[in-house]
Amino acid sequence: MAYSSPDTCLCVALLMKHYSYGGDFFLLDLRRQAFDFLRQARSNNLFLLFWGARDMPYLVRVGVLAGFSPLVAQLGGDPAVIMQRLGLDQDILDSEDDYISLESITQLLELAAKETRCDHFSLLLSSIQGLSSAGLVGLAMQAAPDLRAALNEVIRYLSLQGQGIDWKLKVAGELAYCTWTFHPPTPRFIKQCVQLGVGNLFFALNAISGKRWNPVSINFHYDEPEEKAFYRKILRAPVMFNSDFDGIVFKSSDLDLMLPERQDYLLSVLHSYMTSLKDDTSEDFPSQVKRMIRQAISQENCDIESIAVLLNCSKRTLQRKLNANGVSFLSLREDVRFDLALHYLRETNMSLSNISELIGFAELSIFSRTFKNRFGESPTQWRINHSGSDRVGL
Repeated sequence: MAYSSPDTCLCVALLMKHYSYGGDFFLLDLRRQAFDFLRQARSNNLFLLFWGARDMPYLVRVGVLAGFSPLVAQLGGDPAVIMQRLGLDQDILDSEDDYISLESITQLLELAAKETRCDHFSLLLSSIQGLSSAGLVGLAMQAAPDLRAALNEVIRYLSLQGQGIDWKLKVAGELAYCTWTFHPPTPRFIKQCVQLGVGNLFFALNAISGKRWNPVSINFHYDEPEEKAFYRKILRAPVMFNSDFDGIVFKSSDLDLMLPERQDYLLSVLHSYMTSLKDDTSEDFPSQVKRMIRQAISQENCDIESIAVLLNCSKRTLQRKLNANGVSFLSLREDVRFDLALHYLRETNMSLSNISELIGFAELSIFSRTFKNRFGESPTQWRINHSGSDRVGL
């Protein structure tokens, strides 16, 4: 069967989206056709792209790559070379709470699997990460009273870990289905990303339950790999390939499994904090760019080219999107620089030289002159007038 019509591609993709997001769980024939299409499309290098559906890239917390470099090295690869091939600085992996585009994550994982000749690379990565790689969401899962509540933490707050992906829980009689789905635009390369997501949830549930939870099956939409034995060895559970969905099937009665590290007060505190963070993630494109600038501002290469790489787009595309929002890259960078400068001047005893360096100025004199032009007074005078103390950094 040939799939060459763009309209056919779009229709099949939209059907997939419908049945992944709340359609009748048992109406799987169309979804099966959709996954058949995806498998054939990938084999012919035809990828579903929905660039017109969303004007902003999805951002993912760098913590999802915890252990990436050591694992690549252990398997005989060079993580620096892999990162460089995608135009990424390896130092970005040092800051787990920074963000990178979902597309960059998927490309990085696929390239690592290829370079290390390990098709189950991301599944192996998920097995060594632990709950800490999930940040606040992992803490909330651990503090939850039972397995159902833990899964609800993932479903409700996954956006803090990464945008563009969802877990859905569906109970059908004696079985519960936890399924992984992508928001459009679907990344071009998803096999490794699916491995990481499904593997992370499996190992997280296993850890918080004290290994008292046993899935019926772990399901992947893609073809059965040659090295399928590694899946059973890593997961120690039945694995299904060519499935109608990516995710985990388990007994619905397990949802009531009480968790040994329940902490109601901690969970309440985490809920309040994560809810406030979740509200903050509803940002427009310029705000996303400012977030990435804030990450890179102390580096020598905090320029439009490097920020475009982090957002997985070209310099021209970045400029066009910013222009459409009535702002420029230079103005956003200056906003970030001076927001940070004001914070450091008001809240710390840091010297002006250190502040100047931290926010990306080559010389203190340039910082002082630019600051005065913007605020009408020198950094030293501003600090005296606004700190409420006699702190004056030199």
